[in-house]
Amino acid sequence: MISQNKYCNNFGKNGHYEYGTNLINKPKIIPFDKAERIKNMSFNCLYMTDDYIIIGSDSRETLSSSFYNDSMQKTFINKEQKLVWSMTGICKYKNIDYIKLVNEVMNSQAELRDKCILIQHLLKYPTKDKSFSTSNIKIRFNLFVGVFENKKPKFYSVEVINGKCSDANGIYDKINYPFASGVHFEQCNYLNLKIMDNKIKDDCVLEFTKLISNVIEYDKDKTKTVGGDVYVAYMDRDGNITTYINGKEAEF
Repeated sequence: MISQNKYCNNFGKNGHYEYGTNLINKPKIIPFDKAERIKNMSFNCLYMTDDYIIIGSDSRETLSSSFYNDSMQKTFINKEQKLVWSMTGICKYKNIDYIKLVNEVMNSQAELRDKCILIQHLLKYPTKDKSFSTSNIKIRFNLFVGVFENKKPKFYSVEVINGKCSDANGIYDKINYPFASGVHFEQCNYLNLKIMDNKIKDDCVLEFTKLISNVIEYDKDKTKTVGGDVYVAYMDRDGNITTYINGKEAEF
């Protein structure tokens, strides 16, 4: 049976929208191929119930194999528009700060779907570096946006790989499942769903923070691209947003 709910597939690569059934049968994590991971991606995660959306990430920017900036915020909010979002992947390219650029688009007054269309086209340029065209390296950008539409939780997923829009792009309405992007995304399956589904706000935030902290620890002897602080944003179905850094309530 085809669901009444719909998602926007690729947000219209050719300037129009293509619609299909929702992604109800997708697995717990967006199925990015492990073999295609790039080494400079961090980690972010999103979880939705009927009552809240929670999203978060680490804050590491990888500058080289041995140099890092651990103060690169990647999770953001707009209380007026009742939006929460998080990014992984390429941050800067040829002196252009793409996190800042994406945030300018996200904070604009455009429709959310139009914002996603613009962002996926903006990120085609920095992810399509010809120096990687003959290698197996995948240059990625991922964006998760959480929103309540008519009191129903939705999240918009934007992914660009080597200058091409991913088939994973669309609007997801699957609840009670963790979604993640970046490296080690399979670690989101360690999220304690009993705690998350009990819907006790403080417990949910601590469990979500613990997940990302554990990924940071797990990555220390691996890619070393996940690190810094843990940023988490929690939004209830009325659009009220609370933010946390390392498990403690803090404005950002």
